[in-house]
Amino acid sequence: MKKIILLLPLTFLLFSLSACQSSNQEKEKATTVTTTTQTTSDNVDETKQAGMSLTNIEKGDYTSIIGTWQNELGDTLVFNRDGLDSENLVIQGAFLRENNLELNIVPDDNNDEAYSLILVPANTIIPDSSFISGDGDTSDGKRDRMVATKTQLEGGSHFEHSVFYKISD
Repeated sequence: MKKIILLLPLTFLLFSLSACQSSNQEKEKATTVTTTTQTTSDNVDETKQAGMSLTNIEKGDYTSIIGTWQNELGDTLVFNRDGLDSENLVIQGAFLRENNLELNIVPDDNNDEAYSLILVPANTIIPDSSFISGDGDTSDGKRDRMVATKTQLEGGSHFEHSVFYKISD
């Protein structure tokens, strides 16, 4: 009987230790956490805006179009930060119209010879409403460009040859 009484507590102790051991293993498993951290750089490249900025140009800041622009006919326009670099051409107003900007250009203060210079940023088109019925924008839409006109634009080869593209800064 003494053996049974002695065996009972020993058996109970063994079961308790086994239970504690499996409980500790579960705790170890439960507390093992994989932590992954992701770091990002707060450094931001401040790059100069590429391309034509119509809103800045409308406000009188021409820095986004500084340089020489030329069409296939050989006509050139030169812009500096203040506008056209010309003694006989004056910009007398600008207004946004359907993702384009129209500058009113007056040569030698002669309003009879005034014309519009339509500025068209890359990846936009000149709206069909700017063309004579049936014609449309066939210029290189991947580039900033300009076109001068006194009336509605005519399409075809004349239009394609008269579009100004930037050739130098």
